Amino acid sequence: ADDSGELETWSVFSELSTLPPAGQRQVFAHEPKVVSWSETGLRDGRLLTLAYQKPPDEEVIREVQRAERFRGQIVDANVLFARHEKNWDIPDRLPPGLIDETDEPIPPTQVYLGQAELVLVPSLLPGDREQTYAFYAYDSDAGTLSLRTYEVRPLRDGGWRVIERPTPSSPPIRHRFDRRGQLQEVIQPNGLRSVRSSRNELALTWPELRQRLTR
Repeated sequence: ADDSGELETWSVFSELSTLPPAGQRQVFAHEPKVVSWSETGLRDGRLLTLAYQKPPDEEVIREVQRAERFRGQIVDANVLFARHEKNWDIPDRLPPGLIDETDEPIPPTQVYLGQAELVLVPSLLPGDREQTYAFYAYDSDAGTLSLRTYEVRPLRDGGWRVIERPTPSSPPIRHRFDRRGQLQEVIQPNGLRSVRSSRNELALTWPELRQRLTR
């Protein structure tokens, strides 16, 4: 993003190595060993544009299978990895009830979070009182521009919890901070739990990495 907050670009490239279950029929003549996703985003003021490439979904694969059986042909996997593009206009205000009403449109820099800002926001929110914050942001998992909310809940030990929902219907991501504001734990919707650690603790947990971690 530039200093004005009006221009933002980002690129994400992911790879997943896959192997078909034993005995399963191969869909393609040369099934890719690596499945890849990519996306590139550009925001200029209120206009958000996303170009992305993703693997075929199950419906497309079923169509390919039917075509193979009917025509006796093998379809190249690369044909199905097509590029797509989406465009959104960032709203000039949040839904009624989330903030005090104002007659003036709100600049995108006040209602929209960039991809880098999404990483920082939970640790920047004050934890001394219950409060709900809301911003628009692009969510890569949902593939859409959506309203992202953060609920701050103080804890009895002086720390606080931030409950983040990437979309209004998303299951929550739970962040826990101690009284000094240091992140201690993140629990993803699928149950994956990340906890604060140190090099020495990691070395004790994985002895095979001890020499590398304690240098």
